[in-house]
Amino acid sequence: MELEDEQQKHLVEELDRLLLIKSVMIHKLVIMKLLDRVICELLKRGLEHDDSKLKEPELGIFSSNIRIFNEMVNYHYIKENDNNELELSIEHGKQLHYDSNSHHPEHYGELGINGMDLVDIIEMVCDWLGSHERYKNIEEVEKMLSIQYKRFGIDEQLGHIISNSVKKWIDIL
Repeated sequence: MELEDEQQKHLVEELDRLLLIKSVMIHKLVIMKLLDRVICELLKRGLEHDDSKLKEPELGIFSSNIRIFNEMVNYHYIKENDNNELELSIEHGKQLHYDSNSHHPEHYGELGINGMDLVDIIEMVCDWLGSHERYKNIEEVEKMLSIQYKRFGIDEQLGHIISNSVKKWIDIL
């Protein structure tokens, strides 16, 4: 009788183990599916990033102001104060671009950053880094990030998350 009780106890323990393994594997599959959605969205964003600049009306606006556009791309994000001359000459094109591209806080009007989702924020940070590939060290990147945080009202917690991510990504620049 005692042997049967031990065997039954062992079987129950093994069954509990198998149930736990099944539960964890189901959980892993759900997480994989969710991460696959995020990965697909990030890949799509990478493929389609700034495509609106390659079509009218943005193409015409930015190409007719190419010197100003290049100055804006090279310097706009690293200056504490926006250059009003650059801003005014292509303001309409910029607004069209923001309206078509959710990785810009301006896309969300008054909500700004608070209207964005995680994928928008990742693309935005990649856009900042891509616009500043000339940066030679983390200190220059941190200065640019600090300016962006101030510009868009990014709070301390999100700022730390972005900075921590950039430090991991920076070696690819």
